Amino acid sequence: MKFFKSAILLSLIFAFSIAVAQEHVRNAKWGMNKQEVKSSETTKLLREQSNTLMYQDNFDGIPMYIQYVFPPSKDKLAQVRYYSAEEYTDQTKYIDDYKKVKTQLTDQYGKPARDTLMWKNDQLQGQKDKYGQAIANGDLSYLTQWVTSATNIRSQLWGDDKGKVQMAIQYTSKKYQSFLR
Repeated sequence: MKFFKSAILLSLIFAFSIAVAQEHVRNAKWGMNKQEVKSSETTKLLREQSNTLMYQDNFDGIPMYIQYVFPPSKDKLAQVRYYSAEEYTDQTKYIDDYKKVKTQLTDQYGKPARDTLMWKNDQLQGQKDKYGQAIANGDLSYLTQWVTSATNIRSQLWGDDKGKVQMAIQYTSKKYQSFLR
């Protein structure tokens, strides 16, 4: 019986710690104003605009730009976006980065609510060694999503028909997402 009570207590502590962590991205908490986010950030501010703050740091060792988004007319943090700052000549390296990010987010938030490959042109489908090329052509994109009690998390990898590949991670506050529209 004592073991059972201890197990329940540990489960509740773990669940509470996850719930608290879901309201934070980096050192910022949903609803903070711009000044509070600036004070919480440990890296150098690259750019400030009326409704965004831009920084650069690493996400699991991958160079990324970090954009904090404050909806127009609301000084409340509603979204955080990470964009890849890395440019590769070998497009498969983007897939490696995406998989690394996906593993990190899955370790942190659990099984994704959605995990899919989306094909516009399936000519290279099934040829995994050419998926990097398919992404760079704009024919293939990756999308993975997690949902927590306070946050929607979305990781994407896509390209355009000019060979530009982009990877992004987007955290959106459920409470403040309506302000983004």
